Amino acid sequence: MAGRHSVVLAITPLDALTGATFLLPQAYHTSILLADKEVWFNGMGVAVSQGCRSHANLGARTQYLQMGTTDVSGDAAPLLEGEL
Repeated sequence: MAGRHSVVLAITPLDALTGATFLLPQAYHTSILLADKEVWFNGMGVAVSQGCRSHANLGARTQYLQMGTTDVSGDAAPLLEGEL
């Protein structure tokens, strides 16, 4: 359908960074991929990048879940940056 953009949830376990064991709950880094833009939370609020950069150096395999589609393009993602 024209004008529809994919929405994907990216999930990376943080056990390689935190040393999680069976005694501790697993932590994850997640972000939303909106077409070609990635949106995630950091210490400054909402961050936006091209592609899936925030998962690059986490030391674990990222899983991707297709969440559906939206009329909102990745070009709108920078409008969210630092807002929340």
